[in-house]
Amino acid sequence: MIFITDASQLDLAQAWVYKLLTVPQRQRVRKIHHVDDAQLYIASHLVQLYIASQSGPLQDAIAYTSTGRPYLRNQPDWDFNLTNHGGFVASVLEKQPGARVGIDLADCDEPVVDSFLESNQIFTDAEIDTIKSAPNHSTVFYTLWALKEAYFKYTGEGIARVTMSSIEFQLNSQYDQVCSIALNGEPLHLETYITRVSNLVLAVVGTGISDRYITTLSLDTIKQALGL
Repeated sequence: MIFITDASQLDLAQAWVYKLLTVPQRQRVRKIHHVDDAQLYIASHLVQLYIASQSGPLQDAIAYTSTGRPYLRNQPDWDFNLTNHGGFVASVLEKQPGARVGIDLADCDEPVVDSFLESNQIFTDAEIDTIKSAPNHSTVFYTLWALKEAYFKYTGEGIARVTMSSIEFQLNSQYDQVCSIALNGEPLHLETYITRVSNLVLAVVGTGISDRYITTLSLDTIKQALGL
């Protein structure tokens, strides 16, 4: 299941939005200067709690691996992941045993970072050629970026620990589906899903992706599920 939540609809004047925040989390919110950043931070926490509520009691429901990847203590066979960007929180929850997923959002309206096309630290030569030959450089640039981020969230490694160009995605002629994946030049068989959310590209990478569509997860639904 892939969910999208509009964080911009979160009313920070409402007391319920802070009820399940820990003391350190509330302190962090006070240090956030921009309203939209605070909305994203709190909404991400609420979405994570909503997902945890599907697995059983909330207390200590979420644990983390040594690399910081979250998992559900009550349902270790389930897998989930989330990301936030541009006013939205995107999340994915898979209940099929053995499923493992990563998700990312990227803004296609952002300018291309030219320096990333001048070395092989981020993109492979083939990916750079794809970006440069595409009618809309920015869309393809950030589609590939989101796929790479989603992949490393799937593995749990995180982009700080790896070279992003170690994973290569080849797109179809419409730049909206993955044709092939290679890791360090060797074929890699994973499932992918790419779609648009407003001006953002959403990418999911992993195994056991059950849905190829997005379900809106409203703040009211989250509030009711959490008993707030």
